[in-house]
Amino acid sequence: GHGAVAISRADQRVSQDDVDRVMEEAKAINITSNQEILNILPREFIVDSEPGLKDVVGMKGIKLEVNALAICVFSPFLNKLVETVISAGVEKVNEVIPCPIASAQALLSPQQRELGTAIIDIGAETTGLAVYEDRNLIHLAILPVGSAHITRDIAIALQVDISIAEEIKNKFGSYIFQNKTKKEKIVINKTEEFVFDTKKMIKAGRARVSEIFDLVNRELRRIGKERK
Repeated sequence: GHGAVAISRADQRVSQDDVDRVMEEAKAINITSNQEILNILPREFIVDSEPGLKDVVGMKGIKLEVNALAICVFSPFLNKLVETVISAGVEKVNEVIPCPIASAQALLSPQQRELGTAIIDIGAETTGLAVYEDRNLIHLAILPVGSAHITRDIAIALQVDISIAEEIKNKFGSYIFQNKTKKEKIVINKTEEFVFDTKKMIKAGRARVSEIFDLVNRELRRIGKERK
């Protein structure tokens, strides 16, 4: 989104009110009727055609602009999430934070945000991607593939229950990257042993891991950060 306002104070210095107004202007983007803006974050401020500014309150000028990143969400999903949390006994939901942003807040240092970092949060059913540069979030995406898909692929390849495939993934998943092909075994129900060929597990797991990173690469390509 892009917003532009005239600086309102008589001394022509940018106030917090000007920042709030220009951020509100940046919300005027085309989204579908069943979407809404969850949050909007500034990527850069521009004062009188000078771009790349971060902290503009107090700067002098005539015109204030912003290039912003709008985080949009499917409204029925958001409403269902809030309803579910409240029905569990929470009195009020103050804010909803996308998982990749929460992970970034916990994990990334200021230096990493400044220099440029992509954080990939591989969950069960989805993978979250947050890309930071110059201290700002510049891209966010939720991809429809996660670690549970790897488990299901292993279960199909080895013809075992999901619970057994999950245990195999947790114990031998690193083989996917080490290419260890041999016979392995795990103990089921404390007595029964299941022997399997790691080659089948590697083939199934690697295909799904490759898909996850191909999707991540596609998102990075969209913002010109592939192979960075």
